[in-house]
Amino acid sequence: MPVYDDHILDDCTDVPEGLVPRWWFGGFASICVAFAVAPIDIVKTHMQIQQKKRSIFGTIKRIYQLKIMPILGLWGFYDGFSAAILRQMTSTNIHFIVYETGKKMEYVDRDSYLGKIILGCVAGACGSACGIPTDLINVRMQTDMKEPPSKRPISMS
Repeated sequence: MPVYDDHILDDCTDVPEGLVPRWWFGGFASICVAFAVAPIDIVKTHMQIQQKKRSIFGTIKRIYQLKIMPILGLWGFYDGFSAAILRQMTSTNIHFIVYETGKKMEYVDRDSYLGKIILGCVAGACGSACGIPTDLINVRMQTDMKEPPSKRPISMS
């Protein structure tokens, strides 16, 4: 007894040979953005949870100093980056996959703005729901760098 229906697998192969589905590009682009924004995101997170108020530059200096060896200080701005990549690969790709699949359905007419708006909302809700747990892990990994390694509940990467 087959696990998948044949028509589901046929929908996955309708891309001409040699071309990559659009959602791959969306996932890759979101990883590039996450790499560029990770230092800003960690500074923002630390400024939100700090007990002693510091300026932006004071927070940057503190994040740099939290790493044991000075040469590793710059890597402190990428704590939690593995969770950020996981979030982007799940959330963004699910947005694109749901939207691209939904465009092929009968009730989403090519000229219907309402159908596209509803489809976009459904795709966004699906992607966001899948991205929430990984976003929580990301923030947790960013803030756990303040604790000694023995007291951290999540391994840092």
